[in-house]
Amino acid sequence: MNYKKIRINLNLKRKSGILLNISSLPSKYGIGDLGKGAYKFIDFLFTSSQSYWQMFAYSPIDFTRSPPYSIFSAFAGNVYYIDLEALDKFIDSDLSLLKENETRYSDLKKLSFKDKFLKEAALNFINRASVD
Repeated sequence: MNYKKIRINLNLKRKSGILLNISSLPSKYGIGDLGKGAYKFIDFLFTSSQSYWQMFAYSPIDFTRSPPYSIFSAFAGNVYYIDLEALDKFIDSDLSLLKENETRYSDLKKLSFKDKFLKEAALNFINRASVD
């Protein structure tokens, strides 16, 4: 038999990273999101010479099971990870009213209050797009 020589490049540089779910990031709204806390965490990764941010699935969660492992879809994103402050121009309500929901830990029971603001932003976005 004629075996071809295979060269394997073993000159790989070692890299490291941190496993942290988005929901564990600091946030004013009961659960971590892709807002200021995410940007600060990325800055931390850079300053600590980390190469990777590994996270759990960011799909919608089935709260009756074991979040974040039980998901409805591998292709959908979890709306609770949307930064409300990034939607400020589409939200007419005062976001400062959310101070009462501020926690120092992820509280999945407090997520329903975000629904109101997310729906308002979606409706305003659709209405403004149809006017243009």
